[in-house]
Amino acid sequence: MRLLFVIGSLNRGGAENQLVLLGSGLIDIGYEVHVVSLNGKGALDGRAVEKGITLHYLDSNFFPKILRITKLARLIRNLGPDVVHPYMPGANVAVSLFRIFFRDVPVVWGIRASTYGQFKINRKEKFFWWLQEKLFSKADLIICNSNAGKDYILKKGCPHDLVRVVANGVDSSKFSPQEELGLQFRDKYLGGFGGKVVGMVARFDLIKGHVDFLHLSALLSENFPETLYVIVGNHSDKNKDMLIDLSNKLGITRNIFIIDEVEDPFSVLNGIDVLVSTSKSEGFPNILLEAMACGTPVVATDVGDTKQIVGELCPVFQVGELQEMSNAIEEIFNKNFPSESELSSYAINQFSVKKLVVETDILLKQL
Repeated sequence: MRLLFVIGSLNRGGAENQLVLLGSGLIDIGYEVHVVSLNGKGALDGRAVEKGITLHYLDSNFFPKILRITKLARLIRNLGPDVVHPYMPGANVAVSLFRIFFRDVPVVWGIRASTYGQFKINRKEKFFWWLQEKLFSKADLIICNSNAGKDYILKKGCPHDLVRVVANGVDSSKFSPQEELGLQFRDKYLGGFGGKVVGMVARFDLIKGHVDFLHLSALLSENFPETLYVIVGNHSDKNKDMLIDLSNKLGITRNIFIIDEVEDPFSVLNGIDVLVSTSKSEGFPNILLEAMACGTPVVATDVGDTKQIVGELCPVFQVGELQEMSNAIEEIFNKNFPSESELSSYAINQFSVKKLVVETDILLKQL
């Protein structure tokens, strides 16, 4: 089967990583996989090519964006895929609006978030979310990576019979307990610090709860004044200054480390003692699954599919329950949590890439 994914670009991100994992797994079972990037090259392009995925680019500094989309329609006709599988609102909309040019090719949307659209700062992305909700009927199938995402689009009027859920998979070849990688992370970014480290791994976005994370850090510091708190992710200078100003007001500046996006998040997850998510909205938060695969305990807010991901192994709280989250982290510091091997085995077995590939293959072949 010839499968064409359509996405903005293969920059680092949860959805983009999952696309490469899925694409390479489908190639292993006989698929021919192509990816067209609407906005140009991305950081994951090299990995995709190594896995046997063929890349196409539509970006151009010389033509308006509308002409890029007409180029997409021409590429689809020329390539002759058996299925077109756009990922996320912008790509879902682009493919659907021009479907008149390839009516006989099944289109499978990828929904990678839940209520995320209403929280986005970017007006363009808000617009794509709104327009996507008007075009459900243009898809032959919609695959959500979370039950939260499914519930959200059903509430927005999507027909039930169009929607299926296929959970993300974790790449066990990278995300696994690796003490040496954790030590390298601490040496490089924390001066070889040997004490307790609490981490948050997320780009700066209002919904990710960075402010709550800092308030949680202040609470925990009352009993653990030497603990370090690490925020890893893509942050603008303005956002970073805001976080530093707040940490100053909370009196925890010396304990806070803000680190730009790293190439190997598995080293971060092996280098911290607890991963915290204070997010206000999620679909399928990959980082929780990846942390558990590395044997790192998680304390998270009850958003999206978080409970389904962590099961009974890690504590989950309502958004804003910072004191309760702080108490849970203290319990973890006191060794009251599942073993590293138990966390890792659960994550890898329950959310394997093989399961992701098999379930997707079955759905695509039913079209």
